[in-house]
This record gives sequence, C-alpha cells and structure tokens, in this order.
Amino acid sequence: DVDDLRPDAAQALDTFKEMVVSLGGTFELKSAYRPPAYQAHLHEVWVKWVKELRNNRSIGCRALREEVGSEFARHQLLFKQQPVPDSVHVLGLAFDAAVAMPRAARLNGKRVTVDKLAALAGMKRPTIRRDPVHFKLLPERPAAMSYAYTPTL
Repeated sequence: DVDDLRPDAAQALDTFKEMVVSLGGTFELKSAYRPPAYQAHLHEVWVKWVKELRNNRSIGCRALREEVGSEFARHQLLFKQQPVPDSVHVLGLAFDAAVAMPRAARLNGKRVTVDKLAALAGMKRPTIRRDPVHFKLLPERPAAMSYAYTPTL
C-alpha cells in the first residue's frame, strides 16, 4: 500500500526507485504502509511459527502447524527477520524493497551503493544485517539534500 505512505516517504520511494533503475539496478517493492492490525498479525504469525510450531511434531498439532506454516509462507516471512509488533510501516514512514546495484554503478563519476542512493533519496536502512530490505524516511535535512539527485521529467 503506497497510497497511505506519508507524502514525503512516497516521494523518497519514487526518487530512490528511479535512481536505482536509471543506474542499472533492480528495485522490487515488497511492502509499504501496513495497518496496525496487519503489522500485529505478521508478528503473531512469525512468533507462532518460529517459536511454537515449526518443530512441533505432535499429531494433535498437525492441522494447526500446516495452517500457520502456510500463513508464514504466504506472507513471505523469514526466520531471521522477526516482524516487530509496532513498526514505522504503520506510520507510513517506511517500505521494504529488494534492491540491487551493479558493482560498476556510478553517479557523478563516483561509485554508488544502495545505501548512498537511499540517503540521497531521503531514506536509510537502520539495521542492514538484520533487515536488509527495510528502508525508513530520514528526518528532513535540507542542507544535506541540496546536492541530491534531481529526477528527470
């Protein structure tokens, strides 16, 4: 749901995606705004599967195990990425995207990384190792943004 992102977050997402693609990278949006109930649901499914049912081989839990395992897979949740019960996604300030850049990507003659492009667009990955697809809006910094990428129209 990109429609419920805050306008500055939506603009940052669009700018970031345009920059990545224009430099030969790939950008696959996975998630953006999430209603609070949906965010809580993701957390509950992760906990139920990873902590309680994944290794439970009890015959009495078979149906529940299959149901929760299917739900875990349907949401494309990852074992190493526990969704938090309350996230900046519910505020419209974040999105998840799989982003890759070619090693030779250059902006103004300098090598550029995913994180550099994100910063130029006004985003950052707060926990790269634990949640590499999560980008959140940076606080506004007009002086730092003055040299940023200008999209072509």
